[in-house]
Order: sequence, then structure tokens, then C-alpha cells
Amino acid sequence: MREASAHRLPNSIEGREPESLAVEAFGEFARQLDCAWVAAPDGLGRTAGQQDSLLGVLATALDAVLTLRQGEAWAENEDPLARICWHEIKGWHALLEDRLGTDGPLAGRTGRLMAEGLLLVPTLARRRERRELTALLRRVHEAAFPDADRRPSMAAVHGCLRALYPAQGGQVAVLEPDRVGEILVRRVLLEPESCGEATDYLAAVLGADVPGVDDARAETVLETLDVLARARGCTAVGRVMDHPAHAILDEALSEAVGINPQLLVPALTVTGARVPHAEPLAELIRPALEQCDTALLLQVETRLPGYAGGLSGVSALVLERLLAVPDRTTPDGTTTDEDRLVRLRRLMSRSLRLQETARGSEALRVADEAVVLARDLVRRSGRHQRPHAAALHNLSLLRHRAGDTASALELNVEAVSIYRNLADEETPQRPHLLLDTAWALSTLALLRLADGQVNGAAEDAAEGVLRCESAADGARRQDVLLQCLETLAECRMKTGLTDEALVTAAEAVALLRELARRRPAQYVARLPHTLQLHGLWLIRAGRFHEAHDVLQEAVRRRAVLPLQASPHLRKQQRTALSVLVQLTAELDEFADERTSWREMEAVLDGLTD
Repeated sequence: MREASAHRLPNSIEGREPESLAVEAFGEFARQLDCAWVAAPDGLGRTAGQQDSLLGVLATALDAVLTLRQGEAWAENEDPLARICWHEIKGWHALLEDRLGTDGPLAGRTGRLMAEGLLLVPTLARRRERRELTALLRRVHEAAFPDADRRPSMAAVHGCLRALYPAQGGQVAVLEPDRVGEILVRRVLLEPESCGEATDYLAAVLGADVPGVDDARAETVLETLDVLARARGCTAVGRVMDHPAHAILDEALSEAVGINPQLLVPALTVTGARVPHAEPLAELIRPALEQCDTALLLQVETRLPGYAGGLSGVSALVLERLLAVPDRTTPDGTTTDEDRLVRLRRLMSRSLRLQETARGSEALRVADEAVVLARDLVRRSGRHQRPHAAALHNLSLLRHRAGDTASALELNVEAVSIYRNLADEETPQRPHLLLDTAWALSTLALLRLADGQVNGAAEDAAEGVLRCESAADGARRQDVLLQCLETLAECRMKTGLTDEALVTAAEAVALLRELARRRPAQYVARLPHTLQLHGLWLIRAGRFHEAHDVLQEAVRRRAVLPLQASPHLRKQQRTALSVLVQLTAELDEFADERTSWREMEAVLDGLTD
């Protein structure tokens, strides 16, 4: 919408409640679009109140203004952003008819649907110069509709796109907000008359049939895959939606990966590492990773995240295949310390990824192998104590999760002792060693709690926080500090220091919120569990109103996660909903919420794997 995109909403738009914000936004949109004569319709506030984001509230208001301005009746809609997408499409159809006439290849019902596929191209292929985008439009149309009797002038199509969505340097702007682009992707892929053969359409947009990979091309492909991933339901905020277009998109991307794995497998790995729930993307690259050469495996390894997530399964696969590659040997038939350290790192990483994918016994075997290798490295060289301690710490975690807490304690005590000795030395590595020590102390505290050593656990947890706070600031310090704060809060609860525990827990929640904002792929999915634990502790302290607010947020954040695919998430959600139902029975001011929580329980009970 050319007129709307040319204006910014003033900062004066305020409203604590969605209903009042929608009414105020309606008036502002009407003024900006020169139709102040339209009046806010009945039901505007009610529809706005059903939205789960500020964006949804504003889209509700804008849809109402645009609909009424055209002399049409506005109706309440569950997805106002889909309505905004439809307004974009209507504007596109009108401009094409005005400029290209009513008898060209983009006219009529079939022509209009075909034009929607062309409208999407600049959003999938961003920041292209005029000649490049015009050529791409032509290539996409020819690939999607190879038997078309008439071809539209792509120079004219580009001119229409520029008229609607002008950007600097003669380029075409993308559809905004991002959610509108996602909706258009799904709409186009579901309609064969818009995209022809979806596989050919996307392969042409991605340039899958073009050989060679350079940095510039890799970056443009990443931008395209980011849009497609969001349309597939893999979003940075953790929002997951089922849609009939997903199967079509999966098949098309899978075919494209098969055509050019060298380009698309590393790119999809990077894309998957940016979102909390990348399992659908992981399945697209798994077949290629099962049979590709070592060079591609090495490329992918450098792009894999080092934490639990949707790529854990393919991470385990990549590491398994790399560990099977024979080590290089020196002339005397031995391997170098450098190669053995690489193997050690891969073994530890693979053990964790196996654990995350419910392959616990295999994870333990690999972690045991890592400790044997680490001890051998120290014995041979008298060095490499830090990776040795890391291997011990890693194995202790996995043994504890397997129920062998006594053995885990022994291993972790040894790891902490090594780390303490190393951290006491003034070396360039000391800031990193302080964090290593803090992390291991936090784990030791959890192990002592499991073993009934409550006071010792609290001491270890407190020392972990102190060591972490004395380390230099940085991303890893925040990661470790979060773990240490969560452990210290739990220890304080167990020792009866409830008020102190809640203060520490609040610090952990605040830090986690910030981390989830800046690194959503790693932390968004973790936030609901931490909030829920904090809410349950607030109940134990008798702070029921605070607990209600925290648990409500936990439920709403978890509701957009892939509950259907995760029995564990469903169990956590069921617990939170049960507590909220009890709270609404106890607190009169929240009594009107009880029905909605009951309804959510019923929906949850209907979900199966």
C-alpha cells in the first residue's frame, strides 16, 4: 500500500489495552490515508482484543480503514494480517490492470493469480538491481509456466513493482511487515496458477540450477531461505503454525537441495541455527548429509549451533560421519595432539546432541570415549588439562541424567578441582577458566542437591555466581551466569531462604528475557519453563497474584511452540493450566478467566504426537 508505507505512525499512538489502542490507531490510519470520514466499526475493539501481538492489533485497525475507505462492509477476522496481504494483492491487481490493460497475459482470473507469483519474487529475492530483478522475474515465470502461450513484459512488471514498492537505488522494496510476506508465500504455493510447479518456481528463485557458490550469492540465498523458513513456521519468536502449504514447500525445497546441495545445505543450516524450532529444516538436509562428501560435512560443522535445538539430530549425524573419517597420521604412524583435540571436541559435542535426541545410552558411550581420550592426551603430553576437565564435566552431566548421581559427583568434583587449579594461575586463559569453573560448580550444586547435600549445594552455587560475576563481560558470561543464577535460586529454595530465592529467580528471569530477545534461537523455547518454575515458587511464598501473572505468561508463550510434537511440552503446559485453574477458583478477580483456561486444557488433551 503505497500511501501507508510512506508514513510513520507518530509516537502519540498509545493505549494500555488492545481495544483502546485499536480505536486510536484506526483514527490515525484514517487521517494518514486521507479518509478521516470513516468511523470505527462495531467489533473493532473485540477483534483487537483477540490478537496476540501489537502487530495484530494495528493490522486490525488498518484493515478496517482500508475496507471502509473502499466502500465495503468490514467484518471481524481472526487473522487481520491475512487481510492486509489481501489488500496488497488487490492493489497489485488494480495497478496491473491500469497500466497493462485488461486483455494481457496478467489479466483475467488466471492472469491475476499468475501475477501474485510475480508479486512475491522481490520479497524472496531482495535488493536486486533493475536488470537483475527483471531477468529473475522472466526466469521464474518461464520455469513455472514453461508452456505459457503469452509472456508478459517483465520490464513492465518491474515498473509496476517499482511504482508500488519503491526503494533506494531503483530497487523494489519487500512486502512488510514480514508476516505479510510469509502469508503470501503460503498463498502462492497453494495455488498452481500462481506458482506453476512449486519446485520449479522455488528452484528458479534460489538459482539452484546455477553452479558455483560465492559469498555474495550465499548471502542472497540466506535472505530467501529466511523468508521461506518463516513461511514454513520456523520463526525467531517460536511461533509455529500448521498450514497446508507446508508440505508443498517441504517438497519444493527438498528437490532444490537435491539439485544443489553445495549451495543449499550450508545455507539451510545457518537458517536453522537462527530459529528455536528448526526440525522441519533439519529434515530437508538430512538425506544430503547422509551421503555427501567430507568437504561439505566440514562446511556444515562450522555452521552448526553448539546448544540444544532443532538441529541437534543432524549435528549428531554430521559429527558421527566426521568421527568415522580416519585420522591423519605422522610418519611414525601416530596422530598429532591437534587432531586428537579435534576428535575430543567432536566426541563431547556428539554426546550432548545424542542426549538431546533421546539417545542416552549411545551418548554415555561417546562421552566415556571422550574421557578416555582426554586422559590419554594428558598422560602423553602433560598438557591439555582444560579439555580434560571439560570431558569429565560432560560425562558427569550425562551420568546424572542416566540416574548414576554418585558416579557423576565423583567426576564433577575432579573437574572442578582441575578448573580451580587452572583458574588460580594468571594466564591469558584465566577469564575463560573462571567461567568454566563457574559452570562446573553450578553442575556440582545440582548433583549435591540430587544427593541430598543441600547446604553444600548452596555453597557451590553461590561460589559459581561469584566466579561468574568476576569474569569479563561477554556472551558466554551471560550464558553461564544464567545457569548459575537458576541453580542458586533452586538451592536457596531448598534451604528455606524463600525470599532470597525469589530475588535470585527474578534476576534469572530478567537475564533470560534479554537473552531471548537477542538470541531467540537459543533461548526463546527455554523462557516458558523458567517462568513456570518462578510462578510455582511464588505460590509457595504465598504471592498468588504475582504467580498468576507469571504463569499466564508462561502458558501464552508455550502455546505458540510445537506442542503437538512434544509430549514434554504438553506435560509442562498441562501443569501450568491446572495451577491457573486453581488460582482462578481462589482469586475472585481472575474468576472470569477460568473458562478460557479450561478450554485450553481441552484443546491440549486433544493433541497427540
